[in-house]
Amino acid sequence: MLLSNKELSNQSVLSLQIGGPIGRVKRAIVDPKDLTILALELDNGWLEKERSFILSDSVREHHKIGLVVDSADEIVGYDDVIKLQKLLDQQFDLLNLKVYTEAGKFIGVIIEFTIVYNLFLIYQIYVKKTNWKNFFGEDLIIDRNMIVDVTNDKLIIKDEFEKIKQKNAFVQQQFFNPFRKNNKKVVCIEK
Repeated sequence: MLLSNKELSNQSVLSLQIGGPIGRVKRAIVDPKDLTILALELDNGWLEKERSFILSDSVREHHKIGLVVDSADEIVGYDDVIKLQKLLDQQFDLLNLKVYTEAGKFIGVIIEFTIVYNLFLIYQIYVKKTNWKNFFGEDLIIDRNMIVDVTNDKLIIKDEFEKIKQKNAFVQQQFFNPFRKNNKKVVCIEK
């Protein structure tokens, strides 16, 4: 099952032990090394912890009413998991990260991403083109296999993405309008 980061945000976290909600998802904590979600930050502290998290391994299932965990004991703090603490200290955020090709051409910024829920793996990223020519254009959807490298400052994708985009830039289509009396051929060029 695929979920967008927007669908994941603000979801309830439900405990089987308590039989109800123990918090809401504030944001996903993404590991830039392998683009997996290590944990989910909760919007409120639980058990008097300043920042509280649910490790993605602790999530049993995703239900239409929220994410299900075994108990409130699954909630961890900033200091509880060393790997999580190191990742949080990097202050990495996938959203608003700049996207470049291998050749160094700027593509845009990441505005959303999709995850494979049961694996908590980033599957696709949605990139908003930021130059003035493409201001009102559609967002780009870039698959995981096109990503070459991720740093705290930028995400680099394969140059083939740009070649495919240029190859399909001008597609000539011919169609007939069945509602016209004189059925002339109409040529439409898409950008």
